Amino acid sequence: MLKMGNLMADEAVKPDMLEVGNNFNDVLSLKKETNANVRPTHVAVNRKRHLNVVFIGHVDAGKSTAGGQILFLSGQVDDRTIQKYEKEAKDKSRESW
Repeated sequence: MLKMGNLMADEAVKPDMLEVGNNFNDVLSLKKETNANVRPTHVAVNRKRHLNVVFIGHVDAGKSTAGGQILFLSGQVDDRTIQKYEKEAKDKSRESW
């Protein structure tokens, strides 16, 4: 199994595992400093891993529908976008999709 930092390749990165940067008290003390060039030393790191997926199937087999459902159910598509797509489908008489 591939090891990435403190995580194994199949482990999900949880929000409590990310470095968020300075805590609130550190930020307050930085504001009190008179030197304008003082910058925080920690930077938040985006550790969201990418996943490439390929759907192979016959025409009208539901490849796009399956991919869209996965994105929707995993919270990758906001409700506003879904409402827009539903309206477009209704306008084109394709509500079953």
